[in-house]
Amino acid sequence: MTRIIGGKIETFDITIFLMMVAVGTLIGWFTNYLAIKLLFRPYKEMNFFLFLKIQGLIPKRRDEISENIADVVEKRINFCRRY
Repeated sequence: MTRIIGGKIETFDITIFLMMVAVGTLIGWFTNYLAIKLLFRPYKEMNFFLFLKIQGLIPKRRDEISENIADVVEKRINFCRRY
Protein backbone atom coordinates (compact mmCIF):
# COMPACT_ATOMS: atom_id res chain seq x y z
CA MET A 1 0.00 0.00 0.00
CA THR A 2 1.33 3.43 -0.89
CA ARG A 3 0.20 6.62 0.80
CA ILE A 4 1.22 10.24 0.69
CA ILE A 5 1.88 11.96 4.03
CA GLY A 6 3.16 15.52 4.14
CA GLY A 7 4.23 15.43 0.51
CA LYS A 8 6.29 12.24 1.01
CA ILE A 9 5.36 8.87 -0.42
CA GLU A 10 5.48 6.04 2.15
CA THR A 11 5.18 2.38 1.33
CA PHE A 12 3.82 0.04 3.97
CA ASP A 13 4.37 -3.56 3.09
CA ILE A 14 2.82 -6.59 4.75
CA THR A 15 6.32 -8.06 5.16
CA ILE A 16 7.31 -5.16 7.42
CA PHE A 17 4.25 -5.79 9.56
CA LEU A 18 4.96 -9.53 9.76
CA MET A 19 8.59 -8.85 10.69
CA MET A 20 7.49 -6.55 13.53
CA VAL A 21 5.12 -9.23 14.81
CA ALA A 22 7.82 -11.91 14.57
CA VAL A 23 10.43 -9.79 16.39
CA GLY A 24 7.94 -8.87 19.13
CA THR A 25 7.00 -12.53 19.53
CA LEU A 26 10.63 -13.63 19.84
CA ILE A 27 11.42 -10.92 22.38
CA GLY A 28 8.35 -11.83 24.44
CA TRP A 29 9.15 -15.55 24.31
CA PHE A 30 12.76 -14.96 25.38
CA THR A 31 11.84 -12.74 28.33
CA ASN A 32 9.25 -15.25 29.56
CA TYR A 33 11.75 -18.10 29.18
CA LEU A 34 14.40 -16.17 31.10
CA ALA A 35 11.96 -15.22 33.87
CA ILE A 36 10.92 -18.84 34.42
CA LYS A 37 14.55 -19.96 34.45
CA LEU A 38 15.45 -17.32 37.03
CA LEU A 39 12.55 -18.33 39.27
CA PHE A 40 13.70 -21.93 39.63
CA ARG A 41 17.45 -22.01 38.92
CA PRO A 42 20.06 -22.27 40.30
CA TYR A 43 18.87 -24.52 43.11
CA LYS A 44 21.87 -23.90 45.35
CA GLU A 45 23.28 -20.48 46.10
CA MET A 46 26.17 -19.52 43.81
CA ASN A 47 28.74 -16.97 44.95
CA PHE A 48 30.40 -14.63 42.49
CA PHE A 49 33.19 -12.48 43.89
CA LEU A 50 32.60 -11.53 47.52
CA PHE A 51 29.32 -9.67 47.26
CA LEU A 52 27.21 -11.25 44.51
CA LYS A 53 25.09 -14.26 45.44
CA ILE A 54 22.59 -15.80 43.03
CA GLN A 55 19.88 -18.34 43.77
CA GLY A 56 16.51 -19.02 42.23
CA LEU A 57 13.64 -17.21 43.94
CA ILE A 58 11.51 -20.28 44.65
CA PRO A 59 14.31 -22.50 46.04
CA LYS A 60 15.52 -19.58 48.13
CA ARG A 61 12.10 -19.02 49.74
CA ARG A 62 10.83 -22.59 49.76
CA ASP A 63 10.24 -22.60 53.55
CA GLU A 64 8.26 -19.36 53.43
CA ILE A 65 6.22 -20.56 50.42
CA SER A 66 5.43 -23.91 52.06
CA GLU A 67 4.26 -22.16 55.25
CA ASN A 68 2.00 -19.83 53.26
CA ILE A 69 0.51 -22.73 51.28
CA ALA A 70 -0.09 -24.68 54.50
CA ASP A 71 -1.87 -21.67 56.04
CA VAL A 72 -4.12 -21.28 53.00
CA VAL A 73 -5.00 -25.00 52.97
CA GLU A 74 -5.68 -24.97 56.72
CA LYS A 75 -7.98 -21.96 56.43
CA ARG A 76 -9.80 -23.53 53.49
CA ILE A 77 -10.33 -26.82 55.35
CA ASN A 78 -11.57 -25.02 58.47
CA PHE A 79 -13.90 -22.90 56.34
CA CYS A 80 -15.38 -26.00 54.69
CA ARG A 81 -15.88 -27.73 58.07
CA ARG A 82 -17.99 -24.85 59.37
CA TYR A 83 -20.56 -25.27 56.61
